[in-house]
Amino acid sequence: MARSIRAGGGRPGMKLHNAYGYGLFTGGLGAHYGAERLGCTVIPVSGGMTERQVQLIHDEAIERSAGKARRIIDHRSRDRFR
Repeated sequence: MARSIRAGGGRPGMKLHNAYGYGLFTGGLGAHYGAERLGCTVIPVSGGMTERQVQLIHDEAIERSAGKARRIIDHRSRDRFR
């Protein structure tokens, strides 16, 4: 995962918003530990509570997001049109 995040523009020191679930699906943990290995600060939020996540992205100046594409696009577009 660290390589994938790096290929997507992630760099050491960046903040990564992890919107993958942390349940039985291993995407959340894989993205989390991959980002840490790359040297990113991980903000684990899982899915749901879209308004709270948009606020978090804005307040924390998140530089990269990981999660289901539809949810990430939804977060970014809501933030842009506020």
